[in-house]
Amino acid sequence: MDQTTEPPTCPQHHDFARQHHLPGYLTARRAPLTWLVPHDGDVCCGVDGLYSADRRLLSLWRISVDGKTLSPVVAQLFSADGMRVVSYVSPADGRSPDPQVTLTRIRVVRASGAGEQIEVVNRGSAPFITTLYLSAASDLAAPANIQAGAPGQPRPWNIENRTAIASDDDGTAVTLRLPSDAQVARPRPCLLQFCWEVQIPPGESWRTLIVIKAIIPTP
Repeated sequence: MDQTTEPPTCPQHHDFARQHHLPGYLTARRAPLTWLVPHDGDVCCGVDGLYSADRRLLSLWRISVDGKTLSPVVAQLFSADGMRVVSYVSPADGRSPDPQVTLTRIRVVRASGAGEQIEVVNRGSAPFITTLYLSAASDLAAPANIQAGAPGQPRPWNIENRTAIASDDDGTAVTLRLPSDAQVARPRPCLLQFCWEVQIPPGESWRTLIVIKAIIPTP
């Protein structure tokens, strides 16, 4: 990847004190993991995040296409521990009122970890060529500190053997298995950025999968 792109500024003003089941949020849970995200599917601020027990594993998890955020078409739970967010990607000419290219995020939690499948489908009549970015950060903050508006600083990422890890002094950590098809960079020590150069012929699709795991010390 020749250059990196900073994650877009959050367009929303989430309340740090919002709780898990207030309107506007999707909650997918299987103990000890919980996804808590607004309907655009991105984790960016406030109480957004992936949690394990009493720590937030991901405090930033945001997709952009050619540097632009997406507008959701569908955002729904398909089970207690899974969610689906479909976003429309505007065609280059901008003339068609119907979605020609969609990006779908299938997100699940299991007791052993979480996963996100990203799929882009091209229903248009021309090839779809774009650059897809996913930005990630982890503050490993406690929920009480998040709700008080003082989550602390994101933890630095270390990358080894296609695995990224962010850890705290007490041994709590989150790991991301890096997809083999992604280029990975650290624009800053605490910001991890995946990049995919995507080329999709008409009528075809592209997909990738990211696996997330928590390391929680035993008391």
